[in-house]
Amino acid sequence: MNITWRIYYGDKSTFDSSMGEPADAPTTGVICIVQKHPDYGFIVSAMKDFYWWASNEWWGSDEAGYWQYMFSPGAKIVKFGVSVPTPLFNEIMAKATEDRDFGVKSAKSLRDYDYLQEWTRENTR
Repeated sequence: MNITWRIYYGDKSTFDSSMGEPADAPTTGVICIVQKHPDYGFIVSAMKDFYWWASNEWWGSDEAGYWQYMFSPGAKIVKFGVSVPTPLFNEIMAKATEDRDFGVKSAKSLRDYDYLQEWTRENTR
């Protein structure tokens, strides 16, 4: 089966598109979501309070974005992020960013965890 997305949780478990629909995934404890992307190969959404499914892809945001999504028309699928100790976060993120089920990164996206970390390092010195 072609895996199109995978959710990584703070207890080191995962849930992906081969296991069920977005609504079937556990709701709490999300660290990040890796998903294939036609323009970038794949992206990793991380460090968000909320993740939701819309237009056949995962999106992440803070509380303001969450409420904007909730007030938009249609059924909702929402997952909730969690804070964990830094060593655990780094361990899970290393697995997610190196997940070869998603191929090779072909470009950088402003939605992508790796790009945001690089931008932060370069612009906050």
